[in-house]
Amino acid sequence: MTNRQQDIDDLLSMFHDFDIVTAELNGETLVLAITIPWGSMWIKDDYTYTIRLELMGCTYFSCDYYKIISKELIKIGDNRYQRDTEKITTTNPAEINGLELSIQSRTNIQPDTFELHCISNEEIDFATITLTTTDFRIFDQDGKEITLEIMKQWSTDWWDGIQKMWDEQKQQRPANI
Repeated sequence: MTNRQQDIDDLLSMFHDFDIVTAELNGETLVLAITIPWGSMWIKDDYTYTIRLELMGCTYFSCDYYKIISKELIKIGDNRYQRDTEKITTTNPAEINGLELSIQSRTNIQPDTFELHCISNEEIDFATITLTTTDFRIFDQDGKEITLEIMKQWSTDWWDGIQKMWDEQKQQRPANI
């Protein structure tokens, strides 16, 4: 894996609870507006901080999402159930606008191919976005380009804050006797 491919993997590995606001393909550049929860580090209870991500070399884009047909669970094995869904596939990024997809994790399939695993709302069970990318640029909420190192620092600050919260909650629990 080249350094730039590792950088892309590092960037996408940070995506958890990142909500896709808009997606569009301009040539071979996938442009995503993404709301990240990290804004609450700077403004109390502000979960609306939006970054813009440009993924260059996007020669492939596909999104499989699963529209819920019935809320009833269908048994698919011993102690395994799933909702009745209809699989919908799109290769047009703009078609995912409004689906309220929230990226939870990523899988690196090949050096330049990634899957973004998403949850959604009560109408969409889950989704998987598959895309190629060979380079990226990140812009903060004010449109200023930021580096991967800044994103990594934000991620570290965020998860350190989460760990501190968990530690404080643990200390406040009464000890079991």
